[in-house]
Order: sequence, then structure tokens, then C-alpha cells
Amino acid sequence: MIRFARWLPLLLAVLLIPACGGPKQAAEKAISEAELAFGRIAEQARNVAPDQARAIEAGITGAKASLAGGDAKAALATANEQGEKIKTLSEQLPSLQAKLQDEWNTLNTTVPGALAALRKKLDDFGRPPANMPGRAQFDSTSAQLSPLNQKWDEARSLFVSGKLAEAVAMAQEVQEDVVKLVAGMQTGS
Repeated sequence: MIRFARWLPLLLAVLLIPACGGPKQAAEKAISEAELAFGRIAEQARNVAPDQARAIEAGITGAKASLAGGDAKAALATANEQGEKIKTLSEQLPSLQAKLQDEWNTLNTTVPGALAALRKKLDDFGRPPANMPGRAQFDSTSAQLSPLNQKWDEARSLFVSGKLAEAVAMAQEVQEDVVKLVAGMQTGS
């Protein structure tokens, strides 16, 4: 028994050394797997769900920072959490893309029509003489029409480049602005 007691510290040290590397290795593996999984969907995720893509990228960066700071447990937990988010997003991407495509198709018909209607309304209204009621509103609306057309062109460029989420968001902004301008011209405010 005394011989065994002499060897006990050495035996414990031999058994504990691999255990120390366990959490770190597990965290490194989880981070690597998360990066690999995200790499497969990264481009589509950035185009379809940019906010979620940025959150996942930040989470992976946070896991790496935790690991570099010596907190393997936190790094492992964060990496596993990102892995779940990646899996969920990967499953949702096709339906998100279809939804954005449908929204774009609707916007692609309504926005150009709304811009043309605003241009026609301005043309029909005619430019009032200086100091006449409605002149300031006419000038303001006319000045906003060109930037709205440019913003619409930019939204179309984003769509063509595959950035669906950004294109839809920008097109929705254009549509909202045009509706406000048309409503403002009708009420004379």
C-alpha cells in the first residue's frame, strides 16, 4: 500500500494532463466545425439574412476570443451555440430567399409605377409661380424625386448582385417615401 501511495501523485498527474487539454481541444474543434459550417452558407446568408450572418460571425469571433483568453468552457459553449444558429439558419435560407424574392417581385412592379405616378402628378400640377401657395411643396417634392429614382436604381443593382435583403429593404424605403410625397401633394401639406 505504501508503494502505491508513492506512485499516486505521478499517476494522478499522468491522468490529469490529458484532461486539461480536453476542454481546449473540444472548444477548438467546435469553433473549427462552426467556421466550416458557416463557410458553406456564408455568402447566401449575407445576401438573404445579413443581420443573422453578422451575429453568427460575431459569435464565432467571441468564441475565439474566449479561447484565446483561456476560457475554454465559454468558448465551447459559444461555439456550440453558433453551430446551432448556423444549422437553423441553413434550414431557413430557402424559405427566406423565396419570401424576399416574392417581396421583390411585388416591389418591382409597384415602385416604378409609384415613381411614374409621382412624376405625372408633378407634371400635371405644374410649377406654381414664385411665392404662390404650393410652390415650396412642389420644389421640395421635385428635389426628392431624383434621389428616389437613384435609390431605386441602387436597389435594383443590389438585387442583380444577389443582395436580396438589402435590395428589398431599400426598395421598401423608396416606396414609403413616394407614398408620403404623393399623399403630401394630395393634402397640400
